[in-house]
Amino acid sequence: MLTRATITELHTDTIDSEIGPIVIVTRPGALCAVDFAECDERMKTLLSRRFEDFALVHEDNPLGVSERLLAYFAKDYAALDDVVVDTGGTEFQRRVWVALRAIPPGSTRTYGELASQLGGPNASRAVGLANSQNPLSIVVPCHRLVGSDGSLTGYAGGLARKHWLLRHEGAILSPGQIRVRIRAAGVNFPDVLMAAGLYQLKPERPFTPGFEGAGEVVESGPEARGFAAGDRVIVHQRFGCYADEAVVEPAQLEPLPADFSFAEGASFLVASHTAYHGLVQRGHLGRGETLLVHGAAGGVGLAAVELGKILGATVIATASSEEKLAAAKSRGADHGINYEAEPFPEAVKRLTGGAGADVIYDPVGGAVFEQSLRCISFGGRLLTVGFASGTLPIVKANLVLIKGCSVVGVRAGEAGRRNPALRKAAVEALFTLAAAGKLKPHVSAVFPLERFAEAMRLLSDRKAIGRVVLTTEG
Repeated sequence: MLTRATITELHTDTIDSEIGPIVIVTRPGALCAVDFAECDERMKTLLSRRFEDFALVHEDNPLGVSERLLAYFAKDYAALDDVVVDTGGTEFQRRVWVALRAIPPGSTRTYGELASQLGGPNASRAVGLANSQNPLSIVVPCHRLVGSDGSLTGYAGGLARKHWLLRHEGAILSPGQIRVRIRAAGVNFPDVLMAAGLYQLKPERPFTPGFEGAGEVVESGPEARGFAAGDRVIVHQRFGCYADEAVVEPAQLEPLPADFSFAEGASFLVASHTAYHGLVQRGHLGRGETLLVHGAAGGVGLAAVELGKILGATVIATASSEEKLAAAKSRGADHGINYEAEPFPEAVKRLTGGAGADVIYDPVGGAVFEQSLRCISFGGRLLTVGFASGTLPIVKANLVLIKGCSVVGVRAGEAGRRNPALRKAAVEALFTLAAAGKLKPHVSAVFPLERFAEAMRLLSDRKAIGRVVLTTEG
């Protein structure tokens, strides 16, 4: 099916294909660009400004390349061999695209390899910028940059609208950096928020999500210390782990516990560190106290249940189903409350003889936070961990006053950046517990990396139990 819309002197043709909608942008006599989603008004404006002087021309039939594009995306890589690229742009951009066209279909070249060919080893960033700034960076030859199996997954600037993974290849090591082959990446709710532009940190697009991963050290720069090729490690970044490779500083690595799989290692640190920082360093949970954990079957919730029990608390878990409560109880929860069946404030009061919970761990927010103030003990601590409900709660100061309680914000990552010693203490304690077999993530779902959107949707829909992981293996 073909639909057409006029944009000044440009046209967009939308074609349904097996990989989803493909938008072909044309001007009289030439194909200008290809996009992988319906053009919105912003894209139309961008196209009208940027694609006027660029053309992908087929000698016999300038506007008849749609079928050839569809064949290419069906992996008939010879379908475009007689299509001529007129890139326009700067001399360096033209050299980059000539080099890309010379790569055999299905073969792979890294930015570093192209940089050495075109301008020396330090030109890697320039190659990437030339690729991203050239309007034709979203036309098919860019797929030859990555994917040794000829797959269409790959990174090239301009593919932010593509329907699957953006993948950065071949970053050059600085002397103090380490390259890690990522085998698995944990999926965290902040990844979902960051991708939606709703997180505190808003990376420039396109970017690769992923706070944490696990894999093997491939190589180290001459000044990097502490790790050697072959070491199994956990990687922590603010983003970038949804990939098959990461280039990081040694401080961003931790040794993978001996009995952890890559999937377990990739999903350990974010949730466990959040739980430890919240319960120990912010909530000061004591032995014999009552801990109420909301969202207890999620990643950070299960970590809090498990750690709370290790700390000697009586743990009450809340969740929306019996299946989720069963998962929480398997990790040590003493009591479970299905808030779909009964209001949790009344249940907490019943279970505590009217005293309420001493510490409440809340990654949900919204109405759950507001109702928590009605079942907190006098002098209790309400830990605000996140807002998985999608609603920011309103604090009723009269209840805080009457209960003599504290509302405490929990930001483990930011606290660690501001106070590295605090993070070091937490991480050491967590790995000690892991080494003793007392703490290990519950991985309930594993997806191949290219299905990252499905994995993230499990979290955004609040259907995940425990941890969700992406894997680059098999």
